[in-house]
Amino acid sequence: MMKRQRYGAHITRLLTAMAAIVAWIGTTAQAQVVQPLRAVECDSLLLCDFFWNGVQREIDEAIGDSVRAWPWQIGSETTDGLAQRVAAWEQGLQGLNLWGLGAEASWRADDFKHLLRESVELGMLTRQARFFDLAERLLANPAIRHWRDSGKDNVDREVADALRAVSSVAYATSGHDVFVNMLVRCNVHLQSDSVDFFAQIVNSAPWYNDTSLRIVRDMSLIDVTVDSVLSEYERVIIHEEYGGDSVDVAFHIRIPSWVGSGDMLPRYTAKARRQQVLFFVNGSPVKAEMKDGYAVIKRRWTVGDLLVVKMPTPILRVYDKQDDSRVALQRGPLLYVSGNKASGWNFDPESAINHDFSQQLKAIALKGELYNASGKKPFDAVPAYLSDERDKIFMPVR
Repeated sequence: MMKRQRYGAHITRLLTAMAAIVAWIGTTAQAQVVQPLRAVECDSLLLCDFFWNGVQREIDEAIGDSVRAWPWQIGSETTDGLAQRVAAWEQGLQGLNLWGLGAEASWRADDFKHLLRESVELGMLTRQARFFDLAERLLANPAIRHWRDSGKDNVDREVADALRAVSSVAYATSGHDVFVNMLVRCNVHLQSDSVDFFAQIVNSAPWYNDTSLRIVRDMSLIDVTVDSVLSEYERVIIHEEYGGDSVDVAFHIRIPSWVGSGDMLPRYTAKARRQQVLFFVNGSPVKAEMKDGYAVIKRRWTVGDLLVVKMPTPILRVYDKQDDSRVALQRGPLLYVSGNKASGWNFDPESAINHDFSQQLKAIALKGELYNASGKKPFDAVPAYLSDERDKIFMPVR
């Protein structure tokens, strides 16, 4: 009888140990799964988004309103799988040109779509701003270029879908954290398991980058600015009711790589005059903690609170690390091409460059000077996607 009891006790302990091991394995496996941020749908039909300079409206007219979600159905990932994807993404950057494409003056729609999708998904999984930096570069340069070159009748449908869906990943949530991944002017209903509130975001990126984010009671219309440049950019907003008055939120606001000096892509580095990103809550300056390329501002927010981000948009001088005899110009996410580039004329990268909004182009143009032994002459530069010389983005500096 005693032996049977001892055997029973041993078996009980063994079964308990096995159950503990199974539970530990289950917990470990669960801990190794990474859940993406929850994408938040922005307000209703974007009639004429300022960022896309009318392209959004043209896409709506050409392909309708049924593609907003493409291609951002993002699933969970294991930590090992995520590490492998990040390593492959980083390796792929080595061969990219300044456009974000795989070879000079090339456009391969499948390569573009894969890189854009992977960049967005990795950004949502890792919560690191660098992935959205590349996504913004791709959307603001080769994607719009492809749209304008191809026209509405023969543009790649999925490229058009990607342009149409950009606002679908601009804002995302996780618990009390709200991520501002891209600057898109809109009304948005921000929801997670922990928060449920509305915000109005007014922004005129990429031309000017003072952004205001106001906590509001419902999806009321964004006030039309009196500024003559912005007044035509209006929206149709869906109205909803809101019952709460305050909410604890940590806003994570992406600070793009183009706000100052530093590496743009592995092969390229940028120089610019140092300027600060400033943050204000209800008119008072506040400090933000930087984390993975995001500025984090955490507090209890009340309906009516206003967060303002003053983000510089310097004119970057971008150099190929392997060839510092040429320089490219970039402002915000947009690459520029200069005219008047006659043989024998060089650009002084230390010289002043002015910028001005062109009503004719509906874009900001840059103005500067070229020089040679006989003197100086002016040059203009326009966003590369608007130029017939769009592949000649580098200028000689000596």
